[in-house]
Amino acid sequence: QHFGKFSAILLAVASNFWQLLWLIGPVGQEPGQSVDRLDVTRWSVHTGIFFAYAAASYLCALASYLESRADKSRDNVGRSNTLFIIMYGCSSGYMALVYLRDLFSYQVGQPPKVRPYLTQLADIVWIISAACITSFLPEEPPLKVTTEIIDDPPTHHPSSGSGEAAVHRICTCPRWLTERVAICKLVSQPLEERIFVPRTYLSAAHEVFGFTLIVSWIWTWSLHPNQILDHPAQAITGSYNLYYAWDFAPASWFAVVACSMNVLLTWRYSWMAQTRSIIRSPERRTALQHFGKFSAILLAVASNFWQLLWLIGPVGQEPGQSVDRLDVTRWSVHTGIFFAYAAASYLCALASYLESRADKSRDNVGRSNTLFIIMYGCSSGYMALVYLRDLFSYQVGQPPKVRPYLTQLADIVWIISAACITSFLPEEPPLKVTTEIIDDPPTHHPSSGSGEAAVHRICTCPRWLTERVAICKLVSQPLEERIFVPRTYLSAAHEVFGFTLIVSWIWTWSLHPNQILDHPAQAITGSYNLYYAWDFAPASWFAVVACSMNVLLTWRYSWMAQTRSIIRSPERRTALQHFGKFS
Repeated sequence: QHFGKFSAILLAVASNFWQLLWLIGPVGQEPGQSVDRLDVTRWSVHTGIFFAYAAASYLCALASYLESRADKSRDNVGRSNTLFIIMYGCSSGYMALVYLRDLFSYQVGQPPKVRPYLTQLADIVWIISAACITSFLPEEPPLKVTTEIIDDPPTHHPSSGSGEAAVHRICTCPRWLTERVAICKLVSQPLEERIFVPRTYLSAAHEVFGFTLIVSWIWTWSLHPNQILDHPAQAITGSYNLYYAWDFAPASWFAVVACSMNVLLTWRYSWMAQTRSIIRSPERRTALQHFGKFSAILLAVASNFWQLLWLIGPVGQEPGQSVDRLDVTRWSVHTGIFFAYAAASYLCALASYLESRADKSRDNVGRSNTLFIIMYGCSSGYMALVYLRDLFSYQVGQPPKVRPYLTQLADIVWIISAACITSFLPEEPPLKVTTEIIDDPPTHHPSSGSGEAAVHRICTCPRWLTERVAICKLVSQPLEERIFVPRTYLSAAHEVFGFTLIVSWIWTWSLHPNQILDHPAQAITGSYNLYYAWDFAPASWFAVVACSMNVLLTWRYSWMAQTRSIIRSPERRTALQHFGKFS
């Protein structure tokens, strides 16, 4: 159990660092460049990030296998399971061995130490092994998650961080923290019965945003103040943008990892907001509920595209560069990505306000709520207006059309407005989510995609798809009662990985085959790595957005695997359960 704990956490964290794959390695390198320009150190770190994820994925599979083997009550580990876990481990180790041998023995102009066909074989065998994780791991006891709306939550509900149920929590934070910090409120609740409002996830996403900004400013101002004072985009606006601190390395590396957590938080907000909406109106939703649904989906998708913020704009630009080198188009797209997220965030707040106002049974919308939603909307519109005015009217050597202090004011007012979203939106009915382990799931359980409960699903996929595709299985289950094994999330993460790889190959081979054939790292291994197709733009932009979904899937796997482990052994977990948790 300890082993399972460690492996699950390691995989989730590795999925955050995975987003650095396109910032460290390909940046500054070009297809067809001379071998003298090859930066082996950057490609070594790039490869290390990949191996960290691959190793964590294997450790999760190993933890699942060992826990099943240790569970004498089920006795469902067969020879095929054992052979698979051995083959998966050997393929992972073999791949790491050949790549590390080539990287550490590389010499300019010399052939790689490992024969290229052996390196190519390592890629293929590992991909096949990873794809088999769903089919060749032992069956494990599923979880049943029940969701319902409660109109009158208890005054001292489980999120308070106190009480006898503390042993059944993943994390126990002090009560004063759970009352003020949304992230602490989410992680401190009892696992068997959680009570929260979907907006808590939205508040947590804003906290991640603020925390990242503060750390980036401290880091950059202390070590690289010129990245702020001589920022190339300062010529466009004349002001010192609050987000200049995280645009360049090394602060950008921290920012892309930290902000990737918002993929988890915004997609969870979207899912829980839609769940509440469908449960309240299973037959037909109102126009306001549809507006809330689409704004929540828009915010979640915007958080995926947010990961492009550090690939489009700062890349190819440098602090202190001459204004002739300023790429206004790239900075315009960079700013557009930010505004898409800011607009979606406001629309979610507006949808929440309007739904509360339309709910006559509660009548809890006050003047402060109305004033806040107006101020938040005005600050968002004002910020977009001044930035777009500066961007579209920029001329080399000319001062910005909008006075810099007005642009600076736009940043500050918007930040304050976004930070107030928890305090100044009306109260909304919370959800109660109950989780339990079932040893004997029904033969035709809810994930089958059939039956009368289909109207209570977010998405309805054909049965043949839900039985074969993990992502379809997850989104097709009834919202009131979902039955699944945590490993379904791990399988879904592998499906995202495979889908991204296939699309990247089709895209790159069709439009930019030289990015594969003349890849700079080919000089190190001699082989045509399966992942060369997604290293350079435009395929890299798609890969960053698509693979960011694995932040959601791996953290959900980690949470549900730990939940099952704690419920099974609330007093004390075994070493295997802890290993599973951290992997």
